[in-house]
Amino acid sequence: MGNVEKWRGSNPLVRESSRDTLAEIRHQIAYLGLSEDRDHPGYSHGLQMVDEAIPCLVQQVADEMGVDQKFLSQNVSK
Repeated sequence: MGNVEKWRGSNPLVRESSRDTLAEIRHQIAYLGLSEDRDHPGYSHGLQMVDEAIPCLVQQVADEMGVDQKFLSQNVSK
């Protein structure tokens, strides 16, 4: 869970559980989808937060399932 703790402090999308983190990621993506000014610095920052939250989400799911993240990542990529 060390990786989750590392991201939790710096990324507001990362929450206590994978379910909550996923909800925050989905909310951010929906918000970005409504944005009409994609050149605005906030848009790229929002995308960066989503990009950085996804590996943490995978780690959270792995922790909650009791499996190694590598195992989960291999099965997701298939």
